[in-house]
Amino acid sequence: MSEYINLVLCESPLQLSNCIKVLSNNNQVQKSFFIIRLNGMQKNDLLIKKIISDHKLKHYVVEINIASTLTSKLHIRFLHLYVLFLLSKSNVINIFIGDARNKWMINSNTLFFYKNKNVFFIDDGMATLNSISYIERLQSKLVKKITVFTSFDIQSNIVDIMKVDKKKKEVQIDEESIIFIGSPLIEKNITNKSKYIDVLIKIAEKNKHFSNRVYVLHRAENALTEKELLLIGFNQVISLEMDVVTAFDTGLLSAKQIVGFYSTALCQIDDLFININVIAYYPRVDFFEETFIENINHVYKYFIDSTSVNVIDI
Repeated sequence: MSEYINLVLCESPLQLSNCIKVLSNNNQVQKSFFIIRLNGMQKNDLLIKKIISDHKLKHYVVEINIASTLTSKLHIRFLHLYVLFLLSKSNVINIFIGDARNKWMINSNTLFFYKNKNVFFIDDGMATLNSISYIERLQSKLVKKITVFTSFDIQSNIVDIMKVDKKKKEVQIDEESIIFIGSPLIEKNITNKSKYIDVLIKIAEKNKHFSNRVYVLHRAENALTEKELLLIGFNQVISLEMDVVTAFDTGLLSAKQIVGFYSTALCQIDDLFININVIAYYPRVDFFEETFIENINHVYKYFIDSTSVNVIDI
């Protein structure tokens, strides 16, 4: 561990990919040690393992047992202690954090060890928009200026914002296809199954002029079966072995129109591909549980103010 100057902490394919992109720009991947938490969901964990293998990352992985709350808490506690141990024994000078609000990545104890380090936060999808004020509050507890690497249009007078370059390109599109990007809203108790189905029926009906209506499952979705989604009005249900953006970039997915709710994938597709029409549907007020409304509305506002994603009420 002593030969590494970068310690990277992450727990999702998006966090891991974004960390690698930033480090690759400065040829720092091989000077980095990755601590990665797997969440026990097969699709999520297989994608992370593929990224690790593809990039030959030096890493330590802990898999959380989602069936046991006690075991999960013990694993997270162990990760926290392991991070502290590495920092006390290594030459690490840079800390890359994938999730600003994750307690094993950053907390009151680790802040003491991070105090004189260079601390970097990496895009964690749309969650980054709602984390920036928290990151700014952390600045007062650190000696060196925090840097946030982001593709979003974020402004701050407190921390440094480093914009990640976005290269737009055209991709081949299927004029007869529309793709709905699924979200684990039921699984996360952000809405319930009946409300989700009702809105999906409206979306499928609204877009019935497309001969091919495809539902792309999020890796964390399991509340709706393929049969249920086909009965709702979709012609095809796809479960990807890669992230959505890569699927479009490689031509595995193709459509004239991409729709969904407020997912990161919508923003990424809008950023990267110039000839795809991207729509974010905004359901009626009582669709989302009240606890989540403020953060969700913040994302929709960002879509309206800073992107060409078309927000449509439904």
